[in-house]
Order: sequence, then C-alpha cells, then structure tokens
Amino acid sequence: MIHELSHVIDVVSRLRGIWHKQYGENASLHMSEVKAYQLQMSWGDIYIESNPVYLNHLNKVNSNNWQF
Repeated sequence: MIHELSHVIDVVSRLRGIWHKQYGENASLHMSEVKAYQLQMSWGDIYIESNPVYLNHLNKVNSNNWQF
C-alpha cells in the first residue's frame, strides 16, 4: 500500500509531470517506480534491494543520469 501511495503522491504533487517534461514519459515511469520502491524499503521491506523489477528501474534511472 505504501508503494502505491507513493505513486499517488507523485501525481498529486506534480512531480510525475515535472519528470515527464524534463526527461520524457518513460523516464517519469522509472523514476516514480524507484521512488516508490525506496519508500517501501524505508518502511522496512528489506527484500526490495534484490528485487529484479526494482533493480531494472534503478538501472534505467542511473544509466540515463535522470535526477530526482
């Protein structure tokens, strides 16, 4: 639930739109996912660090040097 709440926050706060304008739709998706997974980890979900879906999103963000 925390993960999905993070996506709502990204839309309501307009962060998703800012990322979309700055980097494109694909980037905004990856950035929102990374942020959501990291929030989930901050609430104690230690298994996310090795989740291949999270790692794929994180790799896309890092390899393209997209900044939050």
